[in-house]
Amino acid sequence: MAEIGDRIAKIEEEIIDLADRAENCRKVMIAARIGIIGGAAALAAFIFGILRFDGLVFVVAVTAILVGIVTYGSNKSTREQLLAQIAERKAVRAAMIDSLRMDTVVPTSPRPGLPNGHGPAGGAS
Repeated sequence: MAEIGDRIAKIEEEIIDLADRAENCRKVMIAARIGIIGGAAALAAFIFGILRFDGLVFVVAVTAILVGIVTYGSNKSTREQLLAQIAERKAVRAAMIDSLRMDTVVPTSPRPGLPNGHGPAGGAS
């Protein structure tokens, strides 16, 4: 039984690692969106005459849009793969836990003076 417990603990560690990686992808996706929006705003400012045309700013704006699109797409697909792996690991973990065939403990009688045998709300009995 200790062996299965160790395997469950290892799977839980993997789930945590995958979740951290998925969160990092989400953060990069946010940064990519900001780059896309910033680049598009700069281009719109050029088009509407709000900013005077500057070649360097134009190149940076177009680059920000392109890099943002590529980065967003790449991290989105990676995040989806990570979330699928998390779901798989959780299913394996649940199956392992179910295979332990642990007994469900049911109280035989409530404690006197307390409804349903539970302690006071918010406190331990």
